[in-house]
Amino acid sequence: ATMNGAIYKGFEGMFEIMLLSMLIGGLSQLMTDQGGTRWVIERIHGLTRLLKLPLQKAGEVGIALLVVFANIFVANNTVAIVLTGEMARDIANDHGVDLRRSASLLDIFSCVVQGLIPYGAQVLLACSIAELSPLALISSIHYCWALAIAGIAAIAINRPRLPLPD
Repeated sequence: ATMNGAIYKGFEGMFEIMLLSMLIGGLSQLMTDQGGTRWVIERIHGLTRLLKLPLQKAGEVGIALLVVFANIFVANNTVAIVLTGEMARDIANDHGVDLRRSASLLDIFSCVVQGLIPYGAQVLLACSIAELSPLALISSIHYCWALAIAGIAAIAINRPRLPLPD
């Protein structure tokens, strides 16, 4: 009976993940079909052109901004990464950004935003445990600010990378 209960709990958890994956996939495809993906990429390109950065840095800034805005709206860093992954790949290819670096930028800046929005799941959970207001907790989250500074410095410095072994 205990084993059956554990199996059922596992099925429940997998069902939630499967349902979320289906909804994210549908939303992403709907965005692409209706031209939303192209529109977002064009806005990011326009913004990076205003900054007058070198091509690769403009692409990196664009990828960071893309995931930041997506995370602000969906309030889930995994969903934001899945939604913006294809767009980030397009921006990376257009601007000569290594796809591994693009993936790192998506991860870094989605985590930054997730820890700083007062309606993010992690902040709400921590606040419920600590019995604090989300706004009171956000002022004490130093890791996200340090991560943002490190991410911006990584884009600004753009040190040369060693080639991967074959």
